[in-house]
Amino acid sequence: MFSGLAAVAAAPGFTSARIGGETFNLELALDAASRNRGLMYRENIPADGGMLFVFPGNHPRRFWMANCLVDMDILFLDSNGMVTTVREMFAEPLRGANESPAEYYARLPRYPSDGPARFAIELKHGTAERLGIRVGDLVAMDIDTLLPMAR
Repeated sequence: MFSGLAAVAAAPGFTSARIGGETFNLELALDAASRNRGLMYRENIPADGGMLFVFPGNHPRRFWMANCLVDMDILFLDSNGMVTTVREMFAEPLRGANESPAEYYARLPRYPSDGPARFAIELKHGTAERLGIRVGDLVAMDIDTLLPMAR
């Protein structure tokens, strides 16, 4: 695991994590508003970037690609940083002019965790396959510092 403040204080709003032998600089989503916004409207995700979602509880999760412009990989992790689910998520056409918000959200596929998840990490599409990430792998990050930050 990374040492406490060195990992979280790399840059305000970011943390470092070691995934599949590579270091990633992940934007933090620590509260409901930032978790709901996620990576919406981003036109690209850096090869060594992404977003770390930290949840205040350990529950099954479902993500969708509302207003997302690029395909992504998502890793769901338990409270110990162990990968429990690996999925590819695909950008969907944005809401059409004649489509209500309810119709738009209803047509979006959901990407569920395969059980409780305390963390989720969104990465550039193809990263999980390139690194050979599998269920049971550990992501090295400063869990003891990150967990109390979730709101």
